[in-house]
Amino acid sequence: MTNTNTLLRIGALSKAINARPSTLKFYSKLRLIPFHQEDTRLVRRYDPSAVKQRLQEIQTLKAKGKSIDEIRTLLR
Repeated sequence: MTNTNTLLRIGALSKAINARPSTLKFYSKLRLIPFHQEDTRLVRRYDPSAVKQRLQEIQTLKAKGKSIDEIRTLLR
């Protein structure tokens, strides 16, 4: 289980893992990166290590010529 103290909002996450916020929002919208949503607000928080690992997986699949739809299927 993830420690809630390590969860970051997208702006802090982008700085922590050196990724563009627009990239993170895109993959989050497609539900390709894991997030935790607070019940009381529509705020998504992310575990930096889990997201960094997932981004590496996505980049590897993209380098192998996989489409975003294929990546979605493979990572679900």
